[in-house]
Amino acid sequence: MNSRRFIYFRFLCNKFLPLWLYDKDTLISIGKHYQTGEKIPDQLYDELTNERLLRSPLRVLNQVFQGQLELELYDAKTDDQSVLQIIEDCSNRFALPKAQNTKDRKDIDLSQVLDLFVDGTPEFRYRYIISEIMSCDAFAAFQEAGLSNDDSVAILGRKFRDTILATGGGLEASDAYRRFRGRNFQIAALLKHNGLP
Repeated sequence: MNSRRFIYFRFLCNKFLPLWLYDKDTLISIGKHYQTGEKIPDQLYDELTNERLLRSPLRVLNQVFQGQLELELYDAKTDDQSVLQIIEDCSNRFALPKAQNTKDRKDIDLSQVLDLFVDGTPEFRYRYIISEIMSCDAFAAFQEAGLSNDDSVAILGRKFRDTILATGGGLEASDAYRRFRGRNFQIAALLKHNGLP
């Protein structure tokens, strides 16, 4: 199995399943108080959604920042710049808030940077981002089918299993995805999920 293909599928599934919990009807149907059985109040659901949407733009910016940083570190000439200088320069270009900016941090968790080179290629973070786009677009297929329509969800669930899950890493991610969705993945669902225009 190709390790790059596996990463796409691993992240796609990792990001796909939690999307169900952001659907209000799904969450309310399973989210109950363990003693009283009381359902999650609408106000709490709204607060959870608003908190997620509030943090989404910075999270997306940070993902792209990490992807760019990964590429720059991969291409860096170690005798020209220190790793910390590359991180600082990239952070400044992305104008990350002070809490994210290396100038205001006494320690930098390089383990987060080093795990990017897990398979020796510089596109690990971008594969993660592509997988997130694919997962949101796949979930949009279920939304289009109607999440409350059990028959449609079951049919689409079997198709997802057969075209995405069953192939593992045996197919290129884009080919497997086209078999599931009938087209290439699109970014619109990710933007909508994150409350971005």
